[in-house]
Amino acid sequence: SPMSHIGEEVDEDTFATSVAGHRFSIQTKLFHFFHSLLFEAIFACVVLSNVICIILEANIVADGEGAPPWTMMVGYAYLSIYTVELCLRMFVFHRRFFHFGWNVFDFSLIFADYVLLFVELILGDAPSLSFLRIFRMSKLARGIKVVMMFPELALIVKGLAMSMRVVAWGAIMLSVSLIAFGVFAT
Repeated sequence: SPMSHIGEEVDEDTFATSVAGHRFSIQTKLFHFFHSLLFEAIFACVVLSNVICIILEANIVADGEGAPPWTMMVGYAYLSIYTVELCLRMFVFHRRFFHFGWNVFDFSLIFADYVLLFVELILGDAPSLSFLRIFRMSKLARGIKVVMMFPELALIVKGLAMSMRVVAWGAIMLSVSLIAFGVFAT
């Protein structure tokens, strides 16, 4: 199954027939489409183009200019695409939707996007809420799905994540050593 590379083992035949009752329903066709390499490739392009737009917007804002209006429209377009995809997945999976980690992850990101959008519409672009923009960085987390499509990249990311634990413990040990030597030296 194409989904097996992201940790969601699904027996397509059993699931498809249990979801819709027969193999030729709309739900079954959507299920097979969502698990096709074509869909994953198209959606990988959507996610990568979204990441590029986020980076462009961040660069424009970092230069001291305000975000141009096109960035807001593009953001709404991507949110619409992700919402349609999420709704179709909910239609296909029904109660089983939340049994899969990636579905919960996508739902959380989209829900957070709508909450931030609502807060911005109600309160405007208040400086006291600028810290909420950090949550927009979570959109970049969708890129993880793209990385997981390629086993070699997934292995590199997993290796980096595992090495971060070692680095963190090394930093703690170094800090304790420096504090101990600082106490003994005084």
